[in-house]
Amino acid sequence: MAEQSAARDVADARPASARSGIWFVMVLTAFEIGASIAIFQYAEGHGASDIGAYLWACAAPLIGAVVYFRLARQSVVRPARPGR
Repeated sequence: MAEQSAARDVADARPASARSGIWFVMVLTAFEIGASIAIFQYAEGHGASDIGAYLWACAAPLIGAVVYFRLARQSVVRPARPGR
């Protein structure tokens, strides 16, 4: 019982942006997995070899990585430089 209370206290102490960040990562991961499978099936169904279909399926995780890095860079607060 005390463990659940402690876990709830820790979860409540996190800012809302941290909780929404977790959901964003989960949704992005689900998109990458689903898109990879769909692209692989589409490419293979249209006559691509296994290697070609696999390479096309790698596009979804690459797009996901670009989205994640762009949003992560936007959320970083950069310290002000002296004299500016």
